[in-house]
Amino acid sequence: MLIPLALLPVAAFTLTRQAQVFIERYLGSDLPPGTISHLNYAAKVSQLAMTSAILIVTVTFPVVARAMAAGDFTAARDRVEKDLGQAAALVLLGTAFLMACAPALVALLFQRGAFGPADTAATAAVIRVYSFGLPAQAMIGVMVRPYFCVRPVVRRADVPRAEGDRITWLDWYPVGAMLLGLAVTVAVGVGATPHFGALGLAAGNAAGITTTAALLMRGLMLRGVALRLPRVLGGQARLLAAAVAATALGALAARTAAGPLPAALSGGTAVLLAFAVLGALFGAPEVRGPVLGLLARARRPRPAPSPTAPAAEGKSHGR
Repeated sequence: MLIPLALLPVAAFTLTRQAQVFIERYLGSDLPPGTISHLNYAAKVSQLAMTSAILIVTVTFPVVARAMAAGDFTAARDRVEKDLGQAAALVLLGTAFLMACAPALVALLFQRGAFGPADTAATAAVIRVYSFGLPAQAMIGVMVRPYFCVRPVVRRADVPRAEGDRITWLDWYPVGAMLLGLAVTVAVGVGATPHFGALGLAAGNAAGITTTAALLMRGLMLRGVALRLPRVLGGQARLLAAAVAATALGALAARTAAGPLPAALSGGTAVLLAFAVLGALFGAPEVRGPVLGLLARARRPRPAPSPTAPAAEGKSHGR
């Protein structure tokens, strides 16, 4: 079995990350009735955009772990950089859809019974503010792996302890980054909630998680994974520009449709097409590669039927 003390940094990071929820609920306890419900609905919908990024992190974790265990920090860096781009592309696409179609999506999912138009508008507004923190959530899932996939965190109880194999302050770095992010969440929430209500709480969440992501990115260099920041940030900027434009076009398309379902469909289609086209034009490899691949497949001529087949068939009938 795994050594319990070696798992302490992992458990502490997980708990501190989940503590954002308790902070929001505590700060929102004095807000008008229904506010916590708006936060809960908005959080559940916003998390849908995170599913794809979680899949990427899960699938490629063994690659990062093997590279770190072998001391191949270059391979680990390349994998982390590629995962950051892919996760950002998927999450920003989902974020653009949520930003553009939040009212239609909430109305389609929840607006019935006691959940009226005012609740729809309030929940949609919270979703849009929450969405500012979704890219940082995805980046944290990608970047925290190099911290926790090397010894002693993964050492088993039946494996002898190697020389120098002990928990160091670097193993606790993600916990410290998360605690600083929580401090930002509290500060922004306390300052903004009295004036903006649930939107202030959502803004605190986004600000805190973005702070944690920035600290983890900076700290990877201490772990031996020196990200090429100009390259990483440049790729993120191209994807962000495509997402912003796609959001505007998707919102315009959603407004022209009548009814929640047509609005969500038309807005989502506009977001997808705009993000694909603009991402390819801006040179984002995570978008350009799949788009060019689809175009090449569409232009590829279909194989002509073999001319010998009819002749052979005729001979067989003649017999």
